[in-house]
Amino acid sequence: MVDDHSRYMWVEVLKSKDQALDCFKKIVKRAEVESDNKLKALRTDRGGEFLSNLFSVFCDEQGITHYTTSSRASKPICGGDGQVHAEGNECSCKILG
Repeated sequence: MVDDHSRYMWVEVLKSKDQALDCFKKIVKRAEVESDNKLKALRTDRGGEFLSNLFSVFCDEQGITHYTTSSRASKPICGGDGQVHAEGNECSCKILG
């Protein structure tokens, strides 16, 4: 996960996509503790691991606004640092103070 503001990254290695929600919960907790701020928004691709009902419920309960990329967004998006941020399954977040 990449913080859109600071470009700071949190990485978790998954054995399968069904682990995405549990890893996301860990990353949210770690990011909020490290930044001393609350996660406000999340932008993901339309991968099934990000569109499950459980994922939506978690975001709603935490007050996280979940945005998804356009289904037509097939080209990678490069950030100002030259790094590709929309290739494959990815997500980015915005942590606001």
